[in-house]
Amino acid sequence: MRIIRMRLKDFRSIEESEVRFDAANITVVEGPNESGKSSIADALAILRLHKDSTNKSVVKNLKPVHRDVGTEIELEAQSGPYHFTYFKRYNSQRSTTLSIHEPVVESFTGDAAHERANAIFDETLDAQLWDALQITQGQSLLQPLLADIEPLKGALESTGEDPGSSGGGGLLNRVADERLRYFTETTGKPKGDYAAAINEVERLEGEVTRLTDDVDKADRLATQFARNGKDLLEKKVAQVDKAEQVADLEARSGALGDLRSAFEVAELTLAKAEVIAEAAASAATVRTTLVDELDAARVSRDSAAGQLAVLTTDLQPHIDRYESSVVTLGEIKAVVLAAAEASRLAADHLSRAMAVTDLASVVDRLQRADAARSEVQDLVTYLDTHSIDETVISEMAAAQLALTTAASRRDAVAPRLTVEQLGAEQVTVDGVVVDGSAQRSVVADTLVEVGGIVRVRVVPGDDAAGGSSDVADAEEKYAALLRQHHVGSLEAAQSASAERSFQSARLAEVRVELASALGDSSHEALMQQHATLLARVGSLPPVADDDTGDAQAADEVAEAAEVALETAVAEASAAQVEVDIAREARDAATQGSLRATQQAEMQRVWHDDLERRLTLARKRQGDDDVEARRVALLTELGVAVAGVDARRTALASADADMLEAELTNARGSLARLTTDVSDIEASQNQLLGQLEATGANGLQDEFDAATADLEDARRLLMSTTARARAARLLHATLSAHHSEAQRRYVAPFKQAIEALGATVFGKGFTVAVGPALTIDSRTLDGKTLPFDQLSGGTREQLAILGRLACAQLVDPAEGAPLVIDDAFGYADDDRLLAMSQVFNLVGQTAQIIILTCYPRRFQDIGNAHTVRLT
Repeated sequence: MRIIRMRLKDFRSIEESEVRFDAANITVVEGPNESGKSSIADALAILRLHKDSTNKSVVKNLKPVHRDVGTEIELEAQSGPYHFTYFKRYNSQRSTTLSIHEPVVESFTGDAAHERANAIFDETLDAQLWDALQITQGQSLLQPLLADIEPLKGALESTGEDPGSSGGGGLLNRVADERLRYFTETTGKPKGDYAAAINEVERLEGEVTRLTDDVDKADRLATQFARNGKDLLEKKVAQVDKAEQVADLEARSGALGDLRSAFEVAELTLAKAEVIAEAAASAATVRTTLVDELDAARVSRDSAAGQLAVLTTDLQPHIDRYESSVVTLGEIKAVVLAAAEASRLAADHLSRAMAVTDLASVVDRLQRADAARSEVQDLVTYLDTHSIDETVISEMAAAQLALTTAASRRDAVAPRLTVEQLGAEQVTVDGVVVDGSAQRSVVADTLVEVGGIVRVRVVPGDDAAGGSSDVADAEEKYAALLRQHHVGSLEAAQSASAERSFQSARLAEVRVELASALGDSSHEALMQQHATLLARVGSLPPVADDDTGDAQAADEVAEAAEVALETAVAEASAAQVEVDIAREARDAATQGSLRATQQAEMQRVWHDDLERRLTLARKRQGDDDVEARRVALLTELGVAVAGVDARRTALASADADMLEAELTNARGSLARLTTDVSDIEASQNQLLGQLEATGANGLQDEFDAATADLEDARRLLMSTTARARAARLLHATLSAHHSEAQRRYVAPFKQAIEALGATVFGKGFTVAVGPALTIDSRTLDGKTLPFDQLSGGTREQLAILGRLACAQLVDPAEGAPLVIDDAFGYADDDRLLAMSQVFNLVGQTAQIIILTCYPRRFQDIGNAHTVRLT
């Protein structure tokens, strides 16, 4: 089976996606997580196994969340002689269609389409082979079950002896059926009457054990009931003692609470006194600070006024200097403009002279390049139309030699026919009259006739007939080469090859000439340069009548004008510097005067504000009153501190923390004792109920009956066990004989794995393959390890090599695509490269589909087709 195309719509999180696969080689489907790669493998299984009417959860879960739409799966594939398109819609508006395109056009819908598709799969696809070649996420380390896959068995049997030829299959099947009466097929566990006998013995043994435990349990319950009664009495006595202790400690704790309340009142009084005293101290500090700031502001105000008077006097000289420097700069700038105009005219004359010189050089190079390009084109055309070279001559010579050799070989093995005319009757060979005698090699059916007397047909042997076929093939190959290259003989081809070699050498010479003419430029760049120079010459102003066009003279004039301009610019720069200096000095003086004015105003405003604030404060409370209040409040604060200290001392002597800890612990002990008494009483009630229930069950009679039933069941089990073991021993003996025959087709499968694995692990690589066609161990450079002890990466690579060998061995007409979902998570770069080479080899005959979110792992597969999902 080869998958051509798959389309999914409203499949889980996929709104719509279509993927086309390379049916003949390898397709790598790349995409991030949740882009729908694994959904491809899931959709293949669901389409094949489930009708559109199914309500199974595996199909219901395909429906997108919060959208009432149907899930669509469409597959286009080739399987055996069939080319078909298979479509199903699940969950909503359900439908199924099957369109068969080849070998006969057919169409089906509904259940008929499902049944016809299953019939095609059953006819052309081995289900076990399909399952073995699917590697889903997380399963790449597991080996497939290959031994019972019919297409693989057929491929292996064609390489050696049929494993079923040893005979005895019918007896083995009958013995297997007998063994299956007693043991399961896969795990070998007992079943049927044998399992029932074992289960009955185990049940009765459990019943006897249970009854024995019940008797022992009754004894234990009685002992526990007596022990609990003793503990309950002790706990109740301790409970009374602890209650008396808690009452005493609570009385002492009440007296301590009054003392603690008095301490808290003293602390509140102290806090209030501290706040009031701090406010009075702050008011005194503010008053002192305000007086000091007013004195400082008065001094700053007078200083700023004096500095402003000095700066105002110094400003005028700076203004005069700036205005004088501006006039001088204007005069010098007029000189600079005149020099610049003279320099510009000289530069224009120089540019035109240089452009004319460059244009002449470019025209010469273009003429040489055009001539060389034309000849190159003629030579390339000749070489393209005359394809006979040394390689072609070698092919023709080899074909002519093969023809001569085939004819010689044919004549050497063909029989020789000699015909002599003995009488007057006419003799002909293949219709040609023989005059006297004739001799020829018989390489084809030859007819010898004597008119009206005899007809003899001479038929060459197989060797001669094969030789004639070889000669015909060699003649056709030689003639095809002559026709392909339009010559009549090898000699004519040799002459054409010599002429082609001469023209090829001339092409190399002309290309050197072309490169010399172009230099570092391309032909297009040179043409662009020519156009640019033409435009430049045309755009420059015309020269004076006395201008000779000499570039050197123009350069000297331009240089003199540039010197004059530089001198004028230097003088202008110096004048500009003087203007800038004068401006900066004027601006600095102006800014200083402005700052001094602002500073004087600020100092005045600050002084007036402080003076107003101090006047208002003194009206509310004089300076002496502020100080007197501060002293009085400090005295009240001292009294509050003494009160707090006295109550703290009294509280410390009462040891409040120790009393609180003792009371807390006593209350906890009392609560625990109360809980213990309650728990023990509940346990006693429960034990009493269990003792009463146990005593009413008639344990001894029940125990005796169970013991007798157990003995009977054990005798039946012994008889059944003997029959089961005999069946298993006979089956093992016959299976061993069958396995020996089966091992005869293990060898070609082992060889296929080792041939592929040599690319990955090197020439020292071999494997041991079991009868089930699983890899039991790997040997590398003489060191052997069981499969389960190999690293995860190696086990994964071997498991995939086994599937690749299977895909390679199976007839492509009977095969299935190898689907790999996110494998090689354990492989390093070297192994990835080697496995890519193996994929490339197997992909020449088998379809391989790789689903991955790590494209780098498969980037080295040479003939892979890549599909990217987003």
